[in-house]
Amino acid sequence: MISISSTVTSKGQVVIPKKIRDVFNIRPNSKIQFIINNKQIVVKPAATVNEMYGFIKTNKKLSKKDQQAIIKKAILKKHNI
Repeated sequence: MISISSTVTSKGQVVIPKKIRDVFNIRPNSKIQFIINNKQIVVKPAATVNEMYGFIKTNKKLSKKDQQAIIKKAILKKHNI
């Protein structure tokens, strides 16, 4: 287990240390997911729409555009957006 600290700013922002950004390929505009598990916060890169292709189970053939729309709708619903 590796432990690296960062400080929360007055605006609630935290800098992700470079070592962690490099390991997880986190770049500007990357989406990050915060998961609350009991009394712990887990931070991980959020899955992109492209990474989620193949998750849809259906007998119909869907275009990439249709798959993307379904995945986007599911993500927005899951996060109450």
